[in-house]
Amino acid sequence: MSLDRRQRYLKKILNHPGVEGRRVTEAKYIIKYKGRSWFLWPKSERYQFVENGHATSALYFEEVNVFYHRYITETLDLPRNSGKQWTQAEKDVFYEMIALGSTINQIAAELERHPMAIASRVAKHLDHPRLARCNGNQLDIGIDELVELLPTEEDPTYDGNYPENFGTTWIPEK
Repeated sequence: MSLDRRQRYLKKILNHPGVEGRRVTEAKYIIKYKGRSWFLWPKSERYQFVENGHATSALYFEEVNVFYHRYITETLDLPRNSGKQWTQAEKDVFYEMIALGSTINQIAAELERHPMAIASRVAKHLDHPRLARCNGNQLDIGIDELVELLPTEEDPTYDGNYPENFGTTWIPEK
């Protein structure tokens, strides 16, 4: 996001009815709204929850417009941990669930993260870029099965498209 756009969203946040906000340092603001408080670093697009002037959460990394729509206008409904740094415990659960053949949606629900964030992390972990572009019913296929179904860029027969019926629910014949 451009610096100009970040500044426009910071201005929207600070001018929103009911928001109390002030600059704490050159780079950091404190934002108070509806009984909640955050430290917000608009230039680096980070924020933390605050109580009694002290940070009470991990850092969240999200664009200023996402912060605005998620917490100020409340028009963006994201999972609780969306944008939050991963803890070692979360990483351990993530790797365990991959080993168990869980689906992307199952992992996302367990870790309270967005399915596309999980798909991206699975793709990186398994070095399979196509996994990052999963959607729809593909998110409910076990990761091990999904890896077998998705063509790789190294596959000489891969033409850049998924099979015609990929991602649809298969119903066995009776």
